[in-house]
Amino acid sequence: MKWVRITAVLFAPLVATPALSQEIDDDGPAGTFSIGPSLSTLGIGLEVGYRPSNYLGFRVGGNFFEYDTTHELDGIEYDGNLELKSAGLIADLHPFGGGFRISIGARLNLNEASLTATPAESVEIGGVTYTPAEIGTITGDIEFNRFAPYVGLGYEGAPFPTDAFTLGIEAGVMYHGEAEVSLSATKVAATANLADDLEAERRDVEDDIGKYKFYPVVMLTAKYRF
Repeated sequence: MKWVRITAVLFAPLVATPALSQEIDDDGPAGTFSIGPSLSTLGIGLEVGYRPSNYLGFRVGGNFFEYDTTHELDGIEYDGNLELKSAGLIADLHPFGGGFRISIGARLNLNEASLTATPAESVEIGGVTYTPAEIGTITGDIEFNRFAPYVGLGYEGAPFPTDAFTLGIEAGVMYHGEAEVSLSATKVAATANLADDLEAERRDVEDDIGKYKFYPVVMLTAKYRF
């Protein structure tokens, strides 16, 4: 594809630079691999990197975290379970040949949330008031785009007597697109019009969450280089 050829032309001089056999100022030798844990808004993870030259590096990593929360959506309080699951491939451009980097890449985004609500009092669904007996339990799921482009800025250096260990920090944003929401209720078959009103409720919830198309990423890393 055309963009692949353009990318290859842009990055080829960086990979082939004579600096490959030199040392990266204060940041370890070119050609080194690195591995270590990460802690971020994407969860707890592991990252592996390779820096073929002073000016270019590559990273691959995965993250996971799960927690329970309670949140109100369109007037209904839900118990939610959020699962953060993603893996990414990132290219790092080091414009000054040191630890500062501009990062671009993409993640396989498996982040999702499950929702459960058992109203104890009458609530509005799709603009219509229903009693708890008419609703039963509402369950739902929230998902986003599986392919999520990523851009960020970061720095990685070795504040230790040895260059073998480094600490890094990065801030960026992942575009995960608009949310896809599904909702159902245990009494939907027994209560007239509940199915139609639940669909209207689903669209309202989807519109509310759909405003947040970008996911902020703040990451800390600790790595061993070899």
